[in-house]
Amino acid sequence: MNQLTDTNGDFIPLTSAADWEQRKAAILRAMQAVMGPLPGTEKKCPLDMKIEEEIDCGSYVRQLIRYSTEPDSRTPAYLCIPKKTLLQQQPTRAILCLHPTDKQAGPKVVVGLTEKKNRSYAAELAERGFVTLAPAYPLMANYQPDLKKLHYESG
Repeated sequence: MNQLTDTNGDFIPLTSAADWEQRKAAILRAMQAVMGPLPGTEKKCPLDMKIEEEIDCGSYVRQLIRYSTEPDSRTPAYLCIPKKTLLQQQPTRAILCLHPTDKQAGPKVVVGLTEKKNRSYAAELAERGFVTLAPAYPLMANYQPDLKKLHYESG
């Protein structure tokens, strides 16, 4: 959203970086009101990515990975890397590909591992040369973190 609201609740255009900082702070407050506070530095940890499976998908490679999101918690995700990108060994474009709220399949939907039609946009973007990352949401598919143990108000 490119606007702030004035005292009457009317939208006004953002005209400076300071305006955006105010809007960003308002967005963060609203998000935390729903989700609970963002984690602090005590939750930071090395990424420690591990590849669990790698499949050749023709023009790209699909990897099932797990990475540390905080101490004692690892998130599963599919990482699709175009073969041209692997050969070039240089920075490229990447897209975060979020999945629908399919509690069984999770990120499998967007990488084309289900029968759902027209939903495999992570695979389609990888075929077009984008690196794609499709992480699992907490409490969906095979990702069942203990939110109470991790001290989160919401999943």
